[in-house]
Amino acid sequence: MRQLLVENALLGALGGGAGLLLAGALLTAMKVFLAHAFMRGGNIQLNVHVTAVTLCVGILSSISAGLIPAWRAAKTAPNHVLKSGITAGTSQKQYEIRASFVVIQIALSLILVVFSGLLLLTLHGMLHTDFGFNPQHLLALQVNIPSGGLKGRYVKSLLEPLEQRAQAMPGVIAAGFIDEMPMVGYGSAWSKHIVGQPPDPPNRERFSETRSVTAGYFSALGVAVVRGRSFGPQDTPKSQPVAIVNEAWVKEFLTANQDPLAQAFQNRPGRSNIAIVGVARDVRQSAREKARPEIDFPFSQLSQELQGDVGSFNVTFFVRTAAPTMSIVPQLRETLRDIAPTVAFQTPATMNEVLNGTLVNNRMESWLFGVFAGIAVLLAVIGIYGLLMQEVTSRTRDIGVRMALGATRSKIAQTVLTRIALLTGIGLGAGVLLTLLLRRVVSSVLIIQHKNESVVIAALVVLMAFVGLLAAFVPARRAAKVDPMVALRYE
Repeated sequence: MRQLLVENALLGALGGGAGLLLAGALLTAMKVFLAHAFMRGGNIQLNVHVTAVTLCVGILSSISAGLIPAWRAAKTAPNHVLKSGITAGTSQKQYEIRASFVVIQIALSLILVVFSGLLLLTLHGMLHTDFGFNPQHLLALQVNIPSGGLKGRYVKSLLEPLEQRAQAMPGVIAAGFIDEMPMVGYGSAWSKHIVGQPPDPPNRERFSETRSVTAGYFSALGVAVVRGRSFGPQDTPKSQPVAIVNEAWVKEFLTANQDPLAQAFQNRPGRSNIAIVGVARDVRQSAREKARPEIDFPFSQLSQELQGDVGSFNVTFFVRTAAPTMSIVPQLRETLRDIAPTVAFQTPATMNEVLNGTLVNNRMESWLFGVFAGIAVLLAVIGIYGLLMQEVTSRTRDIGVRMALGATRSKIAQTVLTRIALLTGIGLGAGVLLTLLLRRVVSSVLIIQHKNESVVIAALVVLMAFVGLLAAFVPARRAAKVDPMVALRYE
């Protein structure tokens, strides 16, 4: 037992050391990624405690895995082993144990590959989804409105003048403001009642995202108003209150035969209802979710009282350019200084930079799970190959007897591959069943959404079947090359 356990401990130490080398390489790559994305990462490193725990776990795992075989070997009668020769360790029970290991290895590998693959595709979809606007040649500038709203006149004294002067700059296509930047954060939840419709029941109350925008916002972001009109100079604090909804709002709150432009929201007592004057294309509020129902209101209809009754807050100024995006920054800085000298000029960024910062966690998760999926496939190849090679080695005598009795090399290879294909099929079937059973549990922890999920699972099953047969190629070839005289010489 000591001899076998010492051998296992050595294997565990070597495996743990190799794992630490691989982990060190992955951490080096991760530090480069984090340094570029977060301007940090230098504090991530392998330390003494992690190294010690990893080596101990590797050694203890190997020893634990070898306890039962070592105990069985220690109980074997020497005379029985010496008499049995090469047939030792080839009982039917041991064949069944090895077969069960192959099945379990394939099933667990399939589960790991499927969930890693689905999550990888989900994250990839998030990074390449249609956000609802074109981020190219789009500048985003945060503007802080001081407490009191510039004496209650920040719309007329800051937002509209800056928007108009920016639109007149050479190389500028459009410009506009919004109070909550898309893809970065949600707006306020709003559940105003639609005129003429019954209210939602208490257990099914529906909410909408709300934002305030200027007239140039939709053109600046490149969001089409597909029905009705955009906001304009006619929308003032004294005119009919208006709003623009998105397509997601129409699908959620109206039926197919209802005209959104004929709808209105109930306003507070003493004021006219809020008429819907346009339907805009959906813009995502978050990369991880589809666009929620959204209602946009014009800044221009805010009264002086409402403008003054606020604390300090930020708005985002979008400027779409035909020239290089950052080339207009000096002009914007000078214009803001002329219009509102007390308002600080924040650091501008392109919308691509904003999206990269927003999606950096998604990119890192995608990278990591890509690595995990690759390791899962590699482990499957190594594990299945080792188990199948042991299977062929333990049956060398049987193969020699069959060949001595007339079996051809192709027949031997076919027999080995048939058995391996059977074990692979059972393992894949068990893996698919366990994957379906674990799907809901995993979904409660991770966001896994892929429209062709069944196709992905089927493709990964085919991949794992190919991996299993690929791992079986060398053992099958070795079985076909067995010399019957060598196999029988030791009997």
